[in-house]
Amino acid sequence: MSMRKRRPKNRRRQDAMPQIISRIKWHDGMSRRGLDKTITKELVEIWYGTWSENELQQKAMIEQGKRDELLPEVLSKLDRIILRQAETLGWRLFISTRVLHRISMWEADGKGANLFLRLGKALAKSVRIVQRKELSPIDNPDLVLAKDRTIRELKSVMRKMKRVISARGNSPKAGELSESFVRIVLDSGEKFPNLKGNLLRWVWFLQENPTSLMAHTFGKRRPTPAALFYEWLSFCKGHDAETLRKMISSLHRLPRN
Repeated sequence: MSMRKRRPKNRRRQDAMPQIISRIKWHDGMSRRGLDKTITKELVEIWYGTWSENELQQKAMIEQGKRDELLPEVLSKLDRIILRQAETLGWRLFISTRVLHRISMWEADGKGANLFLRLGKALAKSVRIVQRKELSPIDNPDLVLAKDRTIRELKSVMRKMKRVISARGNSPKAGELSESFVRIVLDSGEKFPNLKGNLLRWVWFLQENPTSLMAHTFGKRRPTPAALFYEWLSFCKGHDAETLRKMISSLHRLPRN
């Protein structure tokens, strides 16, 4: 009698890929040229990270004028990355001139019709995610480092909040805590880059969950920044906090250049 192989628990995602949308530092007044440069830079970095040693040698030969074009397998890797990024970045992906150039080449590709069909499905998925009709994928290895850094920043901010509120000598109100949180992050300079980069999402979260800061900063013997982080991420992504914790712990750490 044959026995089924049991799948290992907490299996790591072999297809984990950084999400360009999470690497962009969004701010008012971003120019199209600036976004083009940023998206293309991140796209190329992810793409080069998938190349084998032989493929990197082929790239060097092209740069030296010893070879005319890339291998089809290398371009197929770029196609897969474009399709994956379209699921989260959506129409913004087409701001990249590199993406538009590659997509224009699909017309002459025997698999071009299928690639465009898959692109349409990926873009439709991005809209469902924005409209909260579908959960955002948690396969971004950047989340591992972002989680660690954000929790460290939260720990420091929550300590400062506790000192400020305690010095007043009165019981804090939820609104006062939210204002104190935002003020500390804004006045920090570059000390809390992860919190500052996502401050608008933190403001939305605190508006929808006004008692969270109170519970995690004053409700227990010690502040609980990790629990607060997962509550916030659950608000952003739609997954429950425990599921997020397990999914992030299973992701590979991919080195950044």
